Amino acid sequence: MNIDLRRLGWALAMIGLALALIASVFGVKNDWLITTALLFFFGGFALLGVSAIIRLKRGQLRLRPWLALKQGFMFFLLFLGIRLAYMWWVPSFEQSLSEAIFVSAFTGICFGLWQSAYRKP
Repeated sequence: MNIDLRRLGWALAMIGLALALIASVFGVKNDWLITTALLFFFGGFALLGVSAIIRLKRGQLRLRPWLALKQGFMFFLLFLGIRLAYMWWVPSFEQSLSEAIFVSAFTGICFGLWQSAYRKP
């Protein structure tokens, strides 16, 4: 039995997103619904990560590390700019500058790797 982890991961993530949107739109304060949405969302992205690792090990997926660094730096600047603009626009949003830099760097690296991956022909 061959299970497509990518499709299953995206399906779980979308179910989690739909549950979270339902809770947000209708103002539901049910802890079980929010926890279920979170578990579906994280479970889906965990399956997507496992799928990517399996495809890397099999040689079906390649990464371009230099391109990932260049794109990751651009994503870092973009996310840091968005986060700093939000911190300026909404003064009640309390976050330290070092936390904003760390989160932006991590997100930039992840997006850079994601954008630079390609399927091996």
